[in-house]
Formats: sequence, C-alpha cells, structure tokens
Amino acid sequence: MAQRIQNARFWMVHAAGGTIGLIKGSSGETLEKASAQDFTQNWITDIKTRVATSTFESYSGIAKAFLRFLGKKANDSIARITVKDIRAYRDSSLKVLSTGTVNCHLRMLNLIFDSAVAEDLIDKNPARSVSQGSKGRQADSQAFY
Repeated sequence: MAQRIQNARFWMVHAAGGTIGLIKGSSGETLEKASAQDFTQNWITDIKTRVATSTFESYSGIAKAFLRFLGKKANDSIARITVKDIRAYRDSSLKVLSTGTVNCHLRMLNLIFDSAVAEDLIDKNPARSVSQGSKGRQADSQAFY
C-alpha cells in the first residue's frame, strides 16, 4: 500500500504540469493565482485518466468535502489555505469519520498541495505540516460498551 501511495504521489505531482494549463479565466487567459476551488477541481479533472475509476471517485468525494468545509475561503487563492485550515478539516472530519479515512483524506490533500507547489502557486505544502489523525483524537461516540 505504501508503494502504491508513493507511485500515485509521483504521478500526481508530475501530472501537475497539465493542471495549471487547464485553469482559465473567463476571457481565456491562464490564471496564475488560482483559487483553491479552481485548482482542486482542475487537479481532479486532470488525474481522471491517470488513476483507477474507484480512486478518481474517492478523490472527487474528498475534494468536494474539503471545499465544502472551506466554504467561502475555497474561492480565495490556494496560497491562502493554511496549516490551520487543514488541521481544522482533520479535526472536524475525525468527529464523523474513522481515523483511517481521515488519514486517506490528508494523503490526498498532500497530493493536491504538492501539485500546487510544483506549479509554483505556493511555496510550501500546508498539508505536510499536519499530523495524521490518531485514535486519541477520534470522537468518543463510537464506543459501545
């Protein structure tokens, strides 16, 4: 599994070369300051032919959940997404999802932000600084005694 994730990361980052070219303004010009929503949606579109259908569906769902969590901030430049935003998403997700699922979400967000770094849209991947979820952070509501 670790090798599969590493291979996916390699292809996602190298596929990023096509991502920014897809982000166009209404007059057709390439946007250098892509919003988090535009970049994420274009990244998802770009990887569709590079991953299995199930992986694409999973990534699409994770992207939608993350953008929904960001709310209006999703319309801001991707450079405005912070470690605090990613951490808040992780903590919020841990209230309703398993630790393993949340960690999968974090790995996918790492791929997106790695691509944004590769495109020189951001200097640093904010998802890299967020530790994975742990059972200690998960909601206690799952305990049935």
